[in-house]
Amino acid sequence: MTVTRLANGTDRAGRRLWLNRLIVGALILACLLLAPKLFAVARYDAAILRFPFQVDDAEGVLLAEAGLIAHGTNPYAYQPSPAHYFYAGPYTPIYTLLNSGAVVALGATFKFGRTVQLLATLAVALWLAWAVRRYARDWRGWLIGGWVAALFVSAHLVAVWSVRVRPDMTALAFNALGVVVLRAWLDADGRERWNESVWPRGAALARLALGAACFALGWWTKQTVVALPLAFIIATTVRHPKIGATLAALYAAMIALPFIVLTLLTGGGFAQKTVGYQGSWQWQAFRRLAQPFMERYAYLIVIAALCALLLVVRTRWPTVAVCWFVLSAGVALGAGTSGGNHNHFVEFVAASSLLVGQGVAMLVTAETGIRRAAWIVPACGALVMLGITAAALSERESSTGWLARDFHMPTSSERAGLAQVASYIANSPGPVYSNNVGILVVSGQTVRVTDPFTMAAEVRLGRWDDALLVADVEAGKYPLIALSYNDVAALDPALPPTDATPGLIRAIQSRYRLIERNVLRLYVPK
Repeated sequence: MTVTRLANGTDRAGRRLWLNRLIVGALILACLLLAPKLFAVARYDAAILRFPFQVDDAEGVLLAEAGLIAHGTNPYAYQPSPAHYFYAGPYTPIYTLLNSGAVVALGATFKFGRTVQLLATLAVALWLAWAVRRYARDWRGWLIGGWVAALFVSAHLVAVWSVRVRPDMTALAFNALGVVVLRAWLDADGRERWNESVWPRGAALARLALGAACFALGWWTKQTVVALPLAFIIATTVRHPKIGATLAALYAAMIALPFIVLTLLTGGGFAQKTVGYQGSWQWQAFRRLAQPFMERYAYLIVIAALCALLLVVRTRWPTVAVCWFVLSAGVALGAGTSGGNHNHFVEFVAASSLLVGQGVAMLVTAETGIRRAAWIVPACGALVMLGITAAALSERESSTGWLARDFHMPTSSERAGLAQVASYIANSPGPVYSNNVGILVVSGQTVRVTDPFTMAAEVRLGRWDDALLVADVEAGKYPLIALSYNDVAALDPALPPTDATPGLIRAIQSRYRLIERNVLRLYVPK
């Protein structure tokens, strides 16, 4: 009988060993299945990095304003109304200043800003892997963390914004660095040597200030990327009230005090540009972007919500990941700002990916008291991982799909056409007006309107008067106008494109004639 029991125990141990190997095999398979998608995204990244013209309207805006700074003009100065120019200043200045340095050193190029964004995206992916690994009990956490990083980087929405001259990913990378700095201190064995019954001081206060500085750098890179710092502050305050309150005060001070100083130094312009001009929000604009986003990534959002519930039940308090998931959903409302785009949903994808990874790690490494069924919960985690992988692999871009225009590698004919137009613009005496701001920048032309979308929105809202700009067009002071519309003559001035005003369309129709149809249409005075 003893021999029989030993044999049965050996058989059960053998079965558990093979079941564990099958689960690990499923984890490895999920990672390997994402490899072709990662390769396709890498090809896309390489194509965009090499492309010398803007692929997104905001790229031209940011590079134009970086050029203004590089040549001694402050785009954040107060803007009178009406004026002959319009400088939008849509973002807080760190990323713009980085690009200004590149303009001085390298000339007008999109490659630098795109490279910074790509490196920041990879840094965020590594941070996601690290954060998931912390939730696992063993080395399998690195497999799951690597899978989450690959899932995030290979999402087409993330791929699009990882190679744009936009500050989103750079700001998020600063925030992630703040979490690493603070988490390393909170988890350190020697932390308890400081008495939490008193307010932080000394080395503890210095570490909190360092973490708050990283969070503040995120805000000063892009002012709407605040969900992760707020999530960390909330989750910390629940468990360590004095630490959380101190961190919140430091973070607020590092934002508010410089903001007040810069607003005063620019005669109110800094607040006018970074806050005032960003207030044109519309529900219809948000819904237009949110609906296809949810249709594409609903599977990830729903499973992330279930994982959030699982984490709250297990830990009995709101974790950083759960708070981040909720807050990033709220911050995504910024997509409804005039000129906004689906880049506002990227942080929501990152938060969802983190929650899914932590949920899977918790299941795969779970230990249950039921020995006969100890493999069931880990197997469920592996199946969830494989199911999400299958859904991610189904992501395709048809010719008319949601991201078809964005997740598109520029063709040789597009590049040739833009090169021809750029050459023509470069040889124009200037100034040149265009709703493709980037082509003015690379052509060396002076940019008087850095953001046509924001300008048009401010005119619609009655917060800016384009009378002097329209008068300049009516007077033929622009020897050349380059537009992306098929034909200005066919437009209804009462219903202009979102990057034009009624007065501007009327002035072009009455004063200019079409001379060339290319990737852009070129107009000269009649």
